[in-house]
Amino acid sequence: MRTSRLIVWIFLSFCLLPWTSAETQRLTREEFQAKKNAYIVQQASLSEKESAQFFPLYREMRRKIGRINREISRQERELSKVGCYSEERYKEAMDRINNSRIEAAKIEKEYTEKFRGFLSNEKIFKIHMAEIKFHRDILKKMIH
Repeated sequence: MRTSRLIVWIFLSFCLLPWTSAETQRLTREEFQAKKNAYIVQQASLSEKESAQFFPLYREMRRKIGRINREISRQERELSKVGCYSEERYKEAMDRINNSRIEAAKIEKEYTEKFRGFLSNEKIFKIHMAEIKFHRDILKKMIH
């Protein structure tokens, strides 16, 4: 029994070895944010002045939306743990989750209006797409 566990452990270690290479090591929050910011600047062709105006507002928006997303996750985890709730309890939870998502969308819309004060709609759209593409590329790198 011990031998088979050891063999499985060694096999899994070799399978996971590529995930521990320098290229795929975990980034700190600051490194991740710096890469994301650089990617957005490059993809949207932001000038230094535009970047200086954009990123403080962007971080503020992301913090607000992040709080909402954490609350949504907390509610989902809470419901998933126990299970066997009444239909009414599930309905209330889904209503809260949906309302939270609507609130996050309202925040994003509010900040889009603020961005329009100093960015063109084209650049705002490019920023939006760059953010999506950045996260997609990160996921691809994690998988491969």
